[in-house]
Amino acid sequence: MKHLYFVFFLLCFFRLSAQETLTYKDYITQVVIMHPIMMQADLQVDLSAANLRLERGIMDPYVAYNFGDKAYDNKDYYEKQSFKLALPTAIGVEIFAGYAENTGSQVNPELITSNSGQYQAGISMPIGSRLLFNEKQLAIKQADLMVDMAIEQKRIIINELLYRASLAYLNWSLSAELLFVQENALDISTDQFSFVKKVFEGGDRPAIDTVEAFLQVQNRQFQLLEAQQLIFSAQQILSNFLWDEEGNPLIPAQALLPESLLNLGNSFNTVQDSFLVWDQSLIIAHPELAIKRIGIEALNIEKRTAISNTLPQLDLKYTALTPGVSNADIQALGINDRMFGVGIKYPLLLRKERAKLSAVNIKTLEKTLDLDVKQLSLQNKLNEQVFAFETNAQQASLYNRMTTNYTTLLEAEKTKFAIGESSVFLLNSRENKLFDAQAKLYETRAKQTSAAFKVIQTANQESYYLNLINQ
Repeated sequence: MKHLYFVFFLLCFFRLSAQETLTYKDYITQVVIMHPIMMQADLQVDLSAANLRLERGIMDPYVAYNFGDKAYDNKDYYEKQSFKLALPTAIGVEIFAGYAENTGSQVNPELITSNSGQYQAGISMPIGSRLLFNEKQLAIKQADLMVDMAIEQKRIIINELLYRASLAYLNWSLSAELLFVQENALDISTDQFSFVKKVFEGGDRPAIDTVEAFLQVQNRQFQLLEAQQLIFSAQQILSNFLWDEEGNPLIPAQALLPESLLNLGNSFNTVQDSFLVWDQSLIIAHPELAIKRIGIEALNIEKRTAISNTLPQLDLKYTALTPGVSNADIQALGINDRMFGVGIKYPLLLRKERAKLSAVNIKTLEKTLDLDVKQLSLQNKLNEQVFAFETNAQQASLYNRMTTNYTTLLEAEKTKFAIGESSVFLLNSRENKLFDAQAKLYETRAKQTSAAFKVIQTANQESYYLNLINQ
């Protein structure tokens, strides 16, 4: 599916005779599918999942075998071999079974077995502090939290990428609109110069009017070159976000055009309606806040460990024994043939443990306060961006009406000029006002759409882009 979409994208991208417009939807879809940062975001999640499997590996069953033999000067000092199958658990309990055979003149008497060896089965377990919560459990739970954190971090990375990619497309669209304004302005100024020149040749206008009209043409030519430079720069920035399936960057063709600012802005008009939902879910759904809550949860796990360490450390080990096979079945394991051990350790002052618990409590309070500050900051920032979106929408509507009025004034000034009741200066002034208003209209529309992008970024609603792709 990814490959088929890429082929379709290239056809739209380079067959300009069939379609000269790269729509925002096609563009952002290409970014989502092909951009390396999207792949890097997935790799971070995969890495954290691998670390979780690594930590869980401490609970993997294992087998162990040891063999040792010494013979010297025709004397058998010892021959020792042992086999063990063990099943560790996260709570520190280990169940094991095995076989040992230790013979020879120099073997420690407590380790000596019969020639047929000795079977063993038993359990070792912590009864005190490490039974409630131990370092194994801490490592596994923290690794599990790192997976959750990587998922939230992935959302932040994707959101930031799509925000920057959207701004690049918006800048390209604005540059194209401004280029169109300057091209139109140059055409009108050129026509106006030709008209003034003809009137001068007819003797109805002084020569200085042709100079003034031509200066307007030169000024428009200069502004057109600036607009061409801007759109070229915008295309280069845009190319930072376009990649093929082999990891090679794509350069947009010069003749390729973006979607109009008006159409692009209409795609994000629902941002204002979505704000109420995002505002209510911000505390729950925002990944930056989720990451901070995960950090607090990790400290709570450390706190459990610190509390557990204030208890006595008591370890028990019991091993049932039976002789090895000697032309008979294995004898039943009994409580009389056994090895049993107990160990206890308890610090008298508990200074280390209390200091650790105090440090964890301080860090938890610090992170909780930081969470509250970040939550308020995001809320205020989101309100600010929504207000900017609404204000720019009003300004765009105002400039749209102003452009219509400036057009009316220019047409009236042309009529007055044709009957000799106006001047080139006034005509140029009307033109300048009109084209400045058109440029300002496009810039305001771009600001409105940029504010919509900023609302999405602040709320970290990268799903808005993805839903737009699936429409």
